[in-house]
Amino acid sequence: VETSAAQEPLAPEALIEAVPAELRTWMAQTSLSRPLSPGSYPVDQLLDVFPPHTPQLFATEVTSGTVPAIRVVAPRVYQVPVSDRVHQLAPNGNLDDTTRCGRELPFPGLLPSANRAGLKAVWNLLCRNRGGSYEYLAHRLRGSGPDPHRLIIMNGWNGFGPQGSGIRGLLISPNDQKGNEMMGWMPWARDAADDFYSYQVETRRARGGSVPRGVGMMGTYFTRERSFGWDGQFYFYDWVMLGERPVLTVLDSRHEFPQYLPVNRWFPDDQWMLRPAFLVVGKRAHKQAGSGYVALWLDTATFEPLWTIYYTEAGTSHNIMGLTFKWSAQYQRHVTIGKSMVELDGNGVPVGGTVFEAKFCSILHHPDAPADASVFNGRQMGTKTLSWSNLPAGCVVGQE
Repeated sequence: VETSAAQEPLAPEALIEAVPAELRTWMAQTSLSRPLSPGSYPVDQLLDVFPPHTPQLFATEVTSGTVPAIRVVAPRVYQVPVSDRVHQLAPNGNLDDTTRCGRELPFPGLLPSANRAGLKAVWNLLCRNRGGSYEYLAHRLRGSGPDPHRLIIMNGWNGFGPQGSGIRGLLISPNDQKGNEMMGWMPWARDAADDFYSYQVETRRARGGSVPRGVGMMGTYFTRERSFGWDGQFYFYDWVMLGERPVLTVLDSRHEFPQYLPVNRWFPDDQWMLRPAFLVVGKRAHKQAGSGYVALWLDTATFEPLWTIYYTEAGTSHNIMGLTFKWSAQYQRHVTIGKSMVELDGNGVPVGGTVFEAKFCSILHHPDAPADASVFNGRQMGTKTLSWSNLPAGCVVGQE
């Protein structure tokens, strides 16, 4: 797999000028401070604390002429693990020490004025605490919108180690896909090759190759990059931070299983919290990047990706994702229990999507599980049985 950058990175000022115009407009029309007391608000009173295109999502969920109401709760302070040493970035963008990636923020207390703030924010995103490796058992990928795709049920495993991150998945349903698997490894360092393999029961062999990062997987709207907000290697984009703004997000769901508004299931029906977020934008720097631009709203304390919008090379938005989290005090991290990916047409109107649904008790953490290239080597699929955990006692999925 080719991994070298396609061009020299642009200077920050040039990057800011290059980002999609609607993002610069949004920054100009919103403010750094937005007082908001706990309570219930009609959504049309809160549009200045949502990213672009969320008004269109809300508009499609108006039923019988009733505008949805948003329940806002008081903000909280979350103590997440951070590095106790000063980290540096190499000239090529590599982090000086990735030993603790997946367990703590390398750049706590980051300010928008910091040198290479956008790239440092992305390293915080990649290295934030995940409680070691974690496993999703029998989670669902459900079609949303007026013409939803079929339901997919699968297991997933995400691992984080000093050298990179790995993923593997096992399809449970539908029956014609049952038993199919996938596995991939993504190194942290620039110019270290990633790999991705898929295994089909019908052919009984693992196939390797470069899976396009911007192409939907398994008939859904999720892709390799557009999974948990944004997943990938930092050097596929040149990053710049536009600044800080407050946005509403579901950072600590009141549900054990994510709930969405009818009729399209594009927006969470939950409690919302106003959080300060950095708007970080990536411009494609590698031909295999999944989008022309990626806009990330990253929580300034935890660096969870609260919202993501994906753009074409011309700066036209084509997908938006919002994530639903639930706080785990045991592992000091926000666990993703829901994701809503919505495709937009050329006018920003939602046309279809996929929602990710996982029951909180079915997400298992493995703090000491090794995560390296050998563990996530896709060549082993079909030659050995890959183990999965059992659901904890009393955790029942599929009856929500």
